[in-house]
Amino acid sequence: MFSKADSPQTGPSNTTSTPSKKRQRFYAFGGVIVIIVIASALFVPHTLGSSISLGLNYTVGEKMTYLTTNTVTNKMSNTSINAETNPLTQTYNSTGTYEILSFNDDAYTIKLTITSELNGKPLSIPITTNTTTKTQYYNNLLPAGSPAFFLNASGNPTIEAYLTKAQVKVGESWQIPVSTGNASLGLTGEITLKFSSIQEISVPAGIYKVFIVELSSKDLTMHISPDNGIISTNGLDNSVIELKGTSYLEVGTCHLIKSELTQQTTMQQPGISGTSTIHTEKTLTEHIKQ
Repeated sequence: MFSKADSPQTGPSNTTSTPSKKRQRFYAFGGVIVIIVIASALFVPHTLGSSISLGLNYTVGEKMTYLTTNTVTNKMSNTSINAETNPLTQTYNSTGTYEILSFNDDAYTIKLTITSELNGKPLSIPITTNTTTKTQYYNNLLPAGSPAFFLNASGNPTIEAYLTKAQVKVGESWQIPVSTGNASLGLTGEITLKFSSIQEISVPAGIYKVFIVELSSKDLTMHISPDNGIISTNGLDNSVIELKGTSYLEVGTCHLIKSELTQQTTMQQPGISGTSTIHTEKTLTEHIKQ
């Protein structure tokens, strides 16, 4: 015997309490969309407008070892006879260890030991000791291998204005006019540094929370006259340099964790043209903390 509550349903189904298969599929599809949106919110760094503190912060006794790899490819063409040379590629690898010896009066004393090789052959490089202040964090903003735009920072009002900032915002860009050297031997144009995001990256030394600085260039042009007194040829006069790279700096310390740069120089002279492309990567491979 079945009670009224237990008796099987023989009439039409109740569509109010039991969704149809079509509606169930719709609900499931909607649930998938919600999951995707939530996952995107978790994995895409929403850091636009976040503040980044600027300033080097080392600890006495810590050591940082980097592997730097340079690949240089040169290619020349004789346009007068429409002939090209085969690309010539060379590699240059080096390992550099930075040891923080002391900190006095806002300056760090750093011992730098470099071992290197060119095309598999060792090169001898002497050990050096350098002094670096907290404000010299800007040396890490440019990827390894970049021209030293910041060496004459005190002579560039735009750079000076930027470097007075204790913080920057994610999404902020710095447009820096370049005018180095002199009329006989110099470089002019513009570079842009964009503080694009904050995220975690993994390198052989570990996992680090970093802010990312993207480098790009515009109209970088070399000016070399025959009487410059340093370079014996003016074949590079009016050569154009294009820079594209990225630096990954640790949040809170401005330690360089990783960088990559492609630098291409294009030479165009009557009868001769050529390109020189340098790709540089620098990665933190070991980090001994005190």
